[in-house]
Amino acid sequence: MKTYKGWDQKGFTLTELLIANVVFAIVALSILSLLSTLISSASLAKQKAVALTLATNQMEYLKSLPYNSLAVSGGSIYSTTPLPASSTQTVNKLQYNVKTSINYSDDAYDGCASYPTQQLKETYCRNYPAPAGAPAVDTNPSDYKVVNVKVFSKGNTKLAE
Repeated sequence: MKTYKGWDQKGFTLTELLIANVVFAIVALSILSLLSTLISSASLAKQKAVALTLATNQMEYLKSLPYNSLAVSGGSIYSTTPLPASSTQTVNKLQYNVKTSINYSDDAYDGCASYPTQQLKETYCRNYPAPAGAPAVDTNPSDYKVVNVKVFSKGNTKLAE
């Protein structure tokens, strides 16, 4: 506070008010930015939780089917009645795309099939190298099926696998 000609002036100068307003604006913008980030993080966490539930439900459904029924349309396994490879589900007004793939897997415990290169053999033969006592060549490389379920948001962001 400054005094002018002996009078005690009470109040703030224009410069003090301007600085106080700038400081208040910076603090307010920081808090609003933090709040916006927290809200979007919470929303994404909720979407991921829903997506994980959808993926789990799809896996449980596939487990309930007979082994010979496990094939998706357009997949590598032939079936007369394939399951859809993808489906769209709406939960809380948000759309989720559930994509399923089912493929045969070659396991090294009963030998590996003949592959053109060693690199392909190491890539496609699970648990490679084969344990001692396993046959040199696997006559049936379709040992079991591997199911992969992925859930995407409407914007094609992967939320769960």
